[in-house]
Amino acid sequence: MTFSSDDYELLKTGMLSDCQIKCEGKTWNLHKSILCARSKYFMRCLTGDWPEAKTGIVEITCVTEKQMDLLINYIYTGVFDFYSVCQNDTFLHTAIQLWTLGDYFLVKVLCSEVESELTAYTLSRTQRAAIFTGMHQPSPQDWVNVGRLLYTDYQDVDNTHILKATFLEITLGKPWARKLHLQMPEFKTLCQEQPDFGSDCMIKLVDDGVQRLQISGITGRIGEERLNFPLR
Repeated sequence: MTFSSDDYELLKTGMLSDCQIKCEGKTWNLHKSILCARSKYFMRCLTGDWPEAKTGIVEITCVTEKQMDLLINYIYTGVFDFYSVCQNDTFLHTAIQLWTLGDYFLVKVLCSEVESELTAYTLSRTQRAAIFTGMHQPSPQDWVNVGRLLYTDYQDVDNTHILKATFLEITLGKPWARKLHLQMPEFKTLCQEQPDFGSDCMIKLVDDGVQRLQISGITGRIGEERLNFPLR
């Protein structure tokens, strides 16, 4: 969803600003009408009897300045350049960060866009891999960074959560993907660091109908001693 270019001009110039967001020493001069229309979080902060509504100043301490800048730019433009992060091999990690920002600050359109991009990413890689095996491999470092993020920050949710389910689908959803990821040293590293990831992998394989013989061969890479999951 792309918003008016006039909104971006207001962001750049700070013209007619009537509120401020502060994060890690940086201050953005912004506009209540735009923030409140596109984020229920800021709607709650900047209206009613909240102190922020009286001062017009919102202090953010839960994210970094860089993350806040990404969110504000999206709120004002409705655009994020996913192509650029694909080019520098940080697509997955950036997408998860954006979804988390959208979820926390209640910018649902951002969450929806990230989910669409992740789906498109998965499908495009599936098609490419079927035609050009090995030529479109994901960045192992990007992959393991996302795994660590998900199984640390989202440890209290199960494997049906949209982000974990998507990550598992990217990792194991297709035979070529299973082969590719299981061969990465980062796969074993993540299983050792995050036992729940190994368990979720086994559940995913069983739910997808992968044959018992294949699963038995995979457990060696996952680390069978770390799993509490009966084969059936």
